[in-house]
Amino acid sequence: MKHLIPSTVLLVAALTGSVACAESDAAVNNEKPATLEKIEGSDLKRIILLERAAKRIDLQTEPLREANAPDVVAATGPSPAGRTALPYTALLYDKTGATFTYISPKPLEYLHQAVTVERIKAGVVVLSAGPPPGTAVVTRGGAQLFGVETGVGK
Repeated sequence: MKHLIPSTVLLVAALTGSVACAESDAAVNNEKPATLEKIEGSDLKRIILLERAAKRIDLQTEPLREANAPDVVAATGPSPAGRTALPYTALLYDKTGATFTYISPKPLEYLHQAVTVERIKAGVVVLSAGPPPGTAVVTRGGAQLFGVETGVGK
């Protein structure tokens, strides 16, 4: 029992020192992990992340697919021409229940994009309206982007 208190004091001192170092690094760099830029002529905002921020949240993207691709048809059934499909992990809902996803037109840049869901089946979402095939959609990290966009946690 004698050695427990000195060990505890050392642990607290080490943690305090590492927090102080992290705070001073952030102050020196003065970089925010995410920046919001208003898009002129709209209510939308562009989210720009630092590379280390995207890695920290393990942000991942996949290209939006045509709903008539053979593997999508096998999972969801045939669709009318012009439909697209995205992984269910890319589908988000706002506080009113409206559906959206985040697209990535450039590396580390993300935009809120409304989508209209036709159906969801086998982990695939068929859209009747949304971005065109090939558009990169966020499949992991979308909730964190929504928090940045809406100011959750501030």
